[in-house]
Amino acid sequence: MLRRGLSGAAGLLLLGAAACGTTPDGPGGATGGASTGASSAVAGGGGGGGGATAGSGGSGAAEPSGGGQAGSAEGRDCGTAGEVIAVGANVLDEATGPAPELERLRGCTRFLGTLHLLALDGPETIDALMDLREIAGSLLLYSPPEDLGPLSNLTRIEGRLLVVGAPEALRGLESLQVVSGLWLYQSGFADFSWLPALAEIGASMIARRNAQLTAEALESFATSRVRSGALVSLTNAVPKEPPDPDAEAMVCGQPGDLAIEPYTGLAGCTRFRGSIHLSDVTPGVLEPLSSLIHIDGSLTLFRNHTDDFTALRNLRRVGANFQMHLLEGPGLEGFGALAEVGELRLVSSGQLTSFDWLPALTSVRESALAVRGAPLSMEALESFLSRLDIGGETAVMILD
Repeated sequence: MLRRGLSGAAGLLLLGAAACGTTPDGPGGATGGASTGASSAVAGGGGGGGGATAGSGGSGAAEPSGGGQAGSAEGRDCGTAGEVIAVGANVLDEATGPAPELERLRGCTRFLGTLHLLALDGPETIDALMDLREIAGSLLLYSPPEDLGPLSNLTRIEGRLLVVGAPEALRGLESLQVVSGLWLYQSGFADFSWLPALAEIGASMIARRNAQLTAEALESFATSRVRSGALVSLTNAVPKEPPDPDAEAMVCGQPGDLAIEPYTGLAGCTRFRGSIHLSDVTPGVLEPLSSLIHIDGSLTLFRNHTDDFTALRNLRRVGANFQMHLLEGPGLEGFGALAEVGELRLVSSGQLTSFDWLPALTSVRESALAVRGAPLSMEALESFLSRLDIGGETAVMILD
């Protein structure tokens, strides 16, 4: 099945999420002897994945002091340190209305864990967060809707606010005053009017490929809000597209097309000009894709129910994003020929333990972003990134 015009600037990308153990960023966020300061790093791209990722246990930038107290007298704390609640993730899900995963936070003023809000349908999905004032961990907004009204009482995030693929405008964070880190990727903001009250960024500000944000706007915002000594890394260059591959290919589809199950419309194609979303894949449904060599758009793997992807054994190139969400099992079979992708995105790795199933992948033309959680080890992730030639930046957010 093809859907037209559904692939926006953020694509249908990864940065999917699963509940996995995490240490909230910043002192006061974690209890029970957890290390202060979440591990994080941004590495320059180029040659062999370039740059280093920071280790765990306080080797990252220092997080802001204070703010580690329980909620105010009239407030109510919910959750536990190290907890992650993830909602959304499947942008093709037809379900609407409040997310049941968040209902236990209704009436809470302080959440002790981390929230991943992924490709939400609208503000009603997070209606249970309307009383939330503080998050002890981090807040990840992936491809958020323009209206985040239920977050209008949020004033403090002791970890990071990580925003990926946001639209040109964002409403609902007008009360936010303090964050440990502000990380922005591939978003449409032209300015920071969506954060009018933000006065303090304690540990890091990172911006990557936000084409509408000028260097002057970034520097002005950072200068007046980022603490002295904090990590600041602002790079918004957008790489040029390479020449079209394989002009002689059997080309199917149009830019902006989105292929979802069933994939029979792609039978016989060697090049697909749109994007493909493999969601809740079961054995046998992928055979129409067996002739594919190039995908111009994105390829998203979301919550597979099989490890057999041998129908994609001829796939060599993904022009835009190769996105992985909530993979079930330690690895997959069938991607042995995939050698080049435009961008690499991994958020909440599910049961993934290694990248041995991508033996030929050596080139990431633009950038790589990974939000890592158990059981994927930092060693496995670093080993994988170190063998890649990454043309842009590499960013890793570590949830241990």
